[in-house]
Amino acid sequence: MTYSILLRNTPPDGYVATALAWPGCVVEAPTREEALAQIRLAITNLLTNSEIVDVEIPLLQPIMGVPYSETFGMFRDDATFSEFVEEVHKYRQERNKVDGR
Repeated sequence: MTYSILLRNTPPDGYVATALAWPGCVVEAPTREEALAQIRLAITNLLTNSEIVDVEIPLLQPIMGVPYSETFGMFRDDATFSEFVEEVHKYRQERNKVDGR
């Protein structure tokens, strides 16, 4: 398997290698080669001595109710609603002209 490694030169200490898929998997070494060898070993140890499990977290109830949830869609069958929306739009455009916006 191939893993992406973030390899940083940190003079004068050497190199820091971080396994991007496993952010807690970090090693420091004096040379680039040693850092890569150590990160390989660290990933191997991590995967050998660990397990990945799926945990279900229950969905939390929202603190606030959804506004307008009771009235959402109440005008969907009203044939005049689109005309009303258009009139509101025209009114707002006129008001914006008067207000200089």
